[in-house]
Amino acid sequence: MLAFLLTIWGLFLIGNPCVAQTKVADSIRKEIADLDKNDPHYLDQKAGALGTLLQSVKYSDPEYALILCDSLFDVFMQLDDTMRAYEAKYRYKAGIYDLRGQSDSLLLMLESYAESLTTIKKSDGYVYIDIGNVYLL
Repeated sequence: MLAFLLTIWGLFLIGNPCVAQTKVADSIRKEIADLDKNDPHYLDQKAGALGTLLQSVKYSDPEYALILCDSLFDVFMQLDDTMRAYEAKYRYKAGIYDLRGQSDSLLLMLESYAESLTTIKKSDGYVYIDIGNVYLL
């Protein structure tokens, strides 16, 4: 919600979406840095802020977005949420590769996501539909 409000504020104040987006990303980075590490909900708050930051930079800075996916993976593993961890590591990265038109990397990430979920005996049936759609391209 904070990122959305900052984006709207930035668009009206600055008028340039790229500048506004950079300011939003900077604000979220500061929010992450200011989180209290002693708070029992620290990792949940960090995961939420990293997810918001990822959404705000995935179009403007895809390389940084890929790094954020790995950071989210680490946080979710610390939270012992392997399904969300694999989603961050593979599915989110697949989305970024899709935006960049890198279908080979997209397919690799989706297949890795499917294998990872099989390993932990979880399911996301949509990943198989997504894999099929890549082959149709």
